[in-house]
Amino acid sequence: MEHKDIVNLKMMLMRNPRDFDDKCERFKNCTAEEYKELALFALEILSKSGKFTQCRTDNIGWAAHHITKAIFEEQDIFDPYEDKQFIADAANLCPWYIKRYTE
Repeated sequence: MEHKDIVNLKMMLMRNPRDFDDKCERFKNCTAEEYKELALFALEILSKSGKFTQCRTDNIGWAAHHITKAIFEEQDIFDPYEDKQFIADAANLCPWYIKRYTE
């Protein structure tokens, strides 16, 4: 994927991080490293509203739910369970949402 495509995807996620799931077809051509970078970017955008140490039922919580569901259940780009560094980085951003898949 070209650098400008990654930049465009990040701009889209800045506007609406839930697009990581809602517009998942836009991410299918990413390499594993690009996908992980964009997944962490989407979670980082969400975490700017505060650390997700527990379940949230607001719109941001639903976005975190959908993003993590896309990462752990719906994509076929990489195995998130095998990438301990990815899990650690993601858990730093949204611990409750990541730990529900990894604990």
